[in-house]
Amino acid sequence: MSTKAGQPQPGGIPPRVVHKLLTEGPFIEDEVGAEYFGGVLASSRSESFRDDRANYYLGQISRLSCYQLRAHYVFYACFQRIYLGIKRDLGNSDHTSHAYVFISMSAFSTAMKFTEKEDPAKIIGHILFGLHREGLISAYASGNKETVVGIASTAASDGVAFVLTPGGVELFLWAHGLQDSDLNDIITADSPFEPFDDVQLPPPTEYYGPSGPNSRGGA
Repeated sequence: MSTKAGQPQPGGIPPRVVHKLLTEGPFIEDEVGAEYFGGVLASSRSESFRDDRANYYLGQISRLSCYQLRAHYVFYACFQRIYLGIKRDLGNSDHTSHAYVFISMSAFSTAMKFTEKEDPAKIIGHILFGLHREGLISAYASGNKETVVGIASTAASDGVAFVLTPGGVELFLWAHGLQDSDLNDIITADSPFEPFDDVQLPPPTEYYGPSGPNSRGGA
């Protein structure tokens, strides 16, 4: 399990958060789910008794399937690496409406660890519908290049593409123990977040933003 980026916080954990951790935490067997629960737990301590924001994020995590949760991590870890150091206001829709990420289908399938017993096409549909329903991605597309270029104009192959949302960024930060961070901290950190041990992120040539496959950074 990777180390969380945030520092230990003073204060206690609100009762509603403790209840959800005790009732759902023991049943999280997926590595990424365990990382997310651990990160939100690290984020949940507060000196304000009514600060139970973690309850919302734990509820969101519990509603997501292991496929959706893993894809959320892959999506935003790739986003963070593409846009690192690029000046954007992620709380401003004018700055996010064109902030997309494209991941080649082969690289995404590897990151998702699909097996022969799983149907990637059906699962990817499940992933995208669910993340969109939860407000964790905005526009999205998957399939052949002709389909995906509707979202990711620089797509050079079959793949998956999505446009970020502030909610998607926020969950990623909470999962890394960064509950009080500004949304923009995801792209202004000194270095990429430490990868989760169980996830093989795509090689840099297999995911990119509006600047295309030969450049890190968004237009």
